[in-house]
Amino acid sequence: MAEIWELLARRSVPRMKIDGLHWNPASRWWGRDADGDPLEIDVVAESYDRRRLLLGEVKWSDRADLAGTLAGLVHKARRIPFRHGRPVHYALWSKRGAADRVDGATVLTPETVMPPSPAV
Repeated sequence: MAEIWELLARRSVPRMKIDGLHWNPASRWWGRDADGDPLEIDVVAESYDRRRLLLGEVKWSDRADLAGTLAGLVHKARRIPFRHGRPVHYALWSKRGAADRVDGATVLTPETVMPPSPAV
């Protein structure tokens, strides 16, 4: 289920506003930082105007530590080679979320990614 949730997270990016902005399609990114150390980010997208980056982590766990996940993501953001001084927006896709924001990151749950269909 975690792999499907990660795929849904990436596909949701261009279909919704995150931090009030529209985003281009997202992908996963693997690469090396400036020191040559491996680095992976679950969700990476540019804003429509390409001036901002969206970075995200995807968790499918009943007890995800969202604050810790965000701290790790912020650390990764400092190391990515393609940032080029652009502002970064953070998002966390979580199986469960008690709030829609955690310390400066948007939190997205299955209910926000796939809202229930209206009763017919």
